[in-house]
Amino acid sequence: MNSQMNLASHVMAVLCHKINEGAVTSDELAEGFGTNPVVIRRIISLLKDASLVGSKAGVGGGSVLLKSPHEITMLDIYNAINLENKTNIVFAKYSSRCEVGLSLAPIISDLLDEISADAKKVLLKSLKKITLFQFTKKVSRKLKKAI
Repeated sequence: MNSQMNLASHVMAVLCHKINEGAVTSDELAEGFGTNPVVIRRIISLLKDASLVGSKAGVGGGSVLLKSPHEITMLDIYNAINLENKTNIVFAKYSSRCEVGLSLAPIISDLLDEISADAKKVLLKSLKKITLFQFTKKVSRKLKKAI
C-alpha cells in the first residue's frame, strides 16, 4: 500500500470515530497527522469524488461520511484514491551487443505485471470484505493494546 491509502484510511477512520460530533476540518485532521492541510484536502477531494465524503468550506465547514461506516468497504477507499499496482519497472540500458538483455527486459516486466495483477486480485478481495466500521474497531483495539 502506498502512503495515500494509509492516509485515506486514517482520514476515514477519524471521520467514522467522530461521526456523531459533526464535520471535521482539514486543519484538525492535518494537526493530528502532523501534515499540511493541503495534503489532507487532496485526499478528501478524492474521497469526495467517490461519494464517500461530503465537505463544506468555510466557517463551520469540514468533512463528514456520506454513508454509514457499515456500508463503506476498504475497497471503496482503495478505489477512491485510484491506486495503480502496475510494476512500471525501468530497466537499465542494455548493451545492443547483448541480445539476451534486450529480449529479457520486456519478458521480466510482463511477468512482474502478471504477478502484480494476481496479488492485486487477492488484495481487492480482502479489502472488499472489511467495512470502515470493522477497520475502525480493529484500529481502536490495537491502539488500546499499544498504549
